[in-house]
Amino acid sequence: MFTAGSATVTPKLNGVAGPAFQVIKDSLTLGLNALTLTDVTKMQRMALR
Repeated sequence: MFTAGSATVTPKLNGVAGPAFQVIKDSLTLGLNALTLTDVTKMQRMALR
């Protein structure tokens, strides 16, 4: 169970692994059980430059 902090996630689509990204659980703004994701599409474009 993911309770707090961050984790590295590797997405899979049709069995093919994509680039890993960070998932961060932030309880400061949305409550204890909120999971906040950043715009991973924007982050990915920045990483490829």
